[in-house]
Amino acid sequence: MKGPLAATGLAQRLGLTGPILLLLVVQLLGGVLMSPQFSFFPVYLAEQLGYSAAMVGLLMAMMRVVGIGSSLASGSLCDVLGRKWTFILGDCGYLFAGVV
Repeated sequence: MKGPLAATGLAQRLGLTGPILLLLVVQLLGGVLMSPQFSFFPVYLAEQLGYSAAMVGLLMAMMRVVGIGSSLASGSLCDVLGRKWTFILGDCGYLFAGVV
């Protein structure tokens, strides 16, 4: 097949339909919105707000530590809600945090 239907056929052959395709789109949007934060946020803290390099490093490390803590919390939440709803809730939170 040629044209737009060829992409659809490929997506179906790869299993990228329905919820999986939606999940990939949400992950892509979340990544596009959150990635600049890791690149430009330290520069903003240092140059615009005048934080020292040590403070910028500490704040960036704290972001990772909070990520570890939220992973542990989401594991407990997964036991209560199940994998699917925990994953959906986490992705919605990830996308929301990227927009804010």
